[in-house]
Amino acid sequence: MTKKLIVTSLVLLVTYSAFLSIGCEDNEWNEARVSYQGGTESHNWGTDCMECHRRGGPGEGWFTVAGSVSKLGTNEPYPNIIVELWETPGAGQPVAVIEVDALGNFYTTEPVNWGDGLYPAVVNGNGERIFMQYKTMIGACNSCHFNGKGVSAPPIWAK
Repeated sequence: MTKKLIVTSLVLLVTYSAFLSIGCEDNEWNEARVSYQGGTESHNWGTDCMECHRRGGPGEGWFTVAGSVSKLGTNEPYPNIIVELWETPGAGQPVAVIEVDALGNFYTTEPVNWGDGLYPAVVNGNGERIFMQYKTMIGACNSCHFNGKGVSAPPIWAK
């Protein structure tokens, strides 16, 4: 090999390595994302948000809790309400409060202490809480609800 070819190869190798390390650093950063009432930044209502919004996934932000809410007995989004996570249904204060956006989706990248499980609740426009009957340890709500992949949990409904 000529000296010029070796130098050129080394320059390319260093440049390529720097490019790869920048890409890895970007993948290590979790972009902050939190839904809010009236917001319209979400998409793909009724699908498992965390298929993309997870560490190493193509979605912006690694969600700790995410899902979709529909109006009772329908397949229509229920916008601008609240989702809460409770240690004990209705006792004390919720561990987390997440606003449902104008498209019927909710999501957050904020940390959640799941402890030995939390009870999700949907709070409708009248302030009525509808609790899930059992605890969950995961925030990928649509992985069980909605997803059309044979999972038996009904949609997340609010009346």
